[in-house]
Amino acid sequence: MIRVMIVEDEPHAQRRLQRLIEQLDDSFFVAATAMDGEEAIKKLKNTSIDVIFTDIRMPIMDGTEMMAYVHSLDPEIMIVVVSGYQDFPYVTSALRAQAVDYLLKPLTESAVEPLLKKIKERYLVREHEIIQKKLSPYVNHTASRVQNKANDTVENLNIMLICAGSLPICESTDMCPGATFWSDVSL
Repeated sequence: MIRVMIVEDEPHAQRRLQRLIEQLDDSFFVAATAMDGEEAIKKLKNTSIDVIFTDIRMPIMDGTEMMAYVHSLDPEIMIVVVSGYQDFPYVTSALRAQAVDYLLKPLTESAVEPLLKKIKERYLVREHEIIQKKLSPYVNHTASRVQNKANDTVENLNIMLICAGSLPICESTDMCPGATFWSDVSL
């Protein structure tokens, strides 16, 4: 589940964006909303968020200031700017804050849907890299132990099974990518 925060000072725009996000892709869940940047930062300290959709002009703390603080807090959080202004200074400030995109209000399904797909792809790549980093020491360690010992432990076999996939019920490598591994390995 991709956790979203919407930072928007107009309640009807906030509700519309939440409905759009949750209707277009059920992988997204609006975990928090805020009326300004200051409130968003307070909520961000207690809530795990993957993506922030933010207005740029808001009272108390505007979107530009909030984006800078968010990136200093967690640079992995993706930020999308949603604004009613097409002014060059707003666009450049969003780009400097490394925003994923800059959407103009009023939002439409045709504008939001491809953006959600783009965000989802980035999120999945990031999650894959995190898993890879976590498993890498075990896989590398296991590979050297398998080569050096004749009697493999159950731990080694578990790691190999995770990497190779399940024992295939077919010989086709297209339908069962693990077929190549299982046909070449002797257990």
